[in-house]
Amino acid sequence: MKRLDANVLLAVTTLSSFILLIMTATVFAPSEPWWRYGLMGLITVLAYSLMSPMLERLMKREAQPLVSPEAPSSLAWSAIYPGVILLAALAPIVWTGIDYGLVLIVAGVWFGTTLRSAMVSVKRQQEAG
Repeated sequence: MKRLDANVLLAVTTLSSFILLIMTATVFAPSEPWWRYGLMGLITVLAYSLMSPMLERLMKREAQPLVSPEAPSSLAWSAIYPGVILLAALAPIVWTGIDYGLVLIVAGVWFGTTLRSAMVSVKRQQEAG
């Protein structure tokens, strides 16, 4: 059985936190259409995922995974992504009636970062055999 990559697990964990943030913002924040935060999150992740490879080619750099076996502490540091998004998901519950669009955009970029890291890591594993 093949082990799951730490970058894929990080992306799944960040996705769970991101979905929780979208749900709490939708329920407790004043959004006129109820689907506004979900659409905003989806557009942010798609835009980041599409623009990131173009910027990497433009800057002539190669994407690196966030979690690397050469740096074992990178796993602990990368846990900050879903942790901060989870804390941000508590904000709409505590402070109701505030627009959380900017928080959702930042969380979407962070999820896009972990998603990109997982894709790069899986691609490297496939190339290695």
